[in-house]
Amino acid sequence: MKNICNTMGYISLIGGAIGSIVLAIDNGKVAEISYYGVDYQRSIPMTIAWLIAGALCTAMTCIVFFALSDILEKLETLEYYRTQSNSAVGLMSDEQLNKKILSEDGWTCKKCGRVNYSYTGTCVCGCSKE
Repeated sequence: MKNICNTMGYISLIGGAIGSIVLAIDNGKVAEISYYGVDYQRSIPMTIAWLIAGALCTAMTCIVFFALSDILEKLETLEYYRTQSNSAVGLMSDEQLNKKILSEDGWTCKKCGRVNYSYTGTCVCGCSKE
């Protein structure tokens, strides 16, 4: 899915650039009515305004697609690590898990005896790590 969003971002970038130029060329004219009929003349400010409007819409669309692609990539990474940690922890008994935590510089709470990870500063019971 992230590859699809990335591809859509590039497609919208290229299509939007071409579309912005076409809009600017097509709509950057001002009609002047004369005795002989309607005469269209190029208006530089109008052409630039259409070009900028098209470029801004293209940029917003590309940002959405690329951000969505980045979010999906990060979710995929999180899901991978979540499944890895669940499979590793799910196969261990409580005693094996406590030994593993203590071997990784974990600590035991002096108040309730709970084994905590090394990055935990305060136990669930409220006792602080010394």
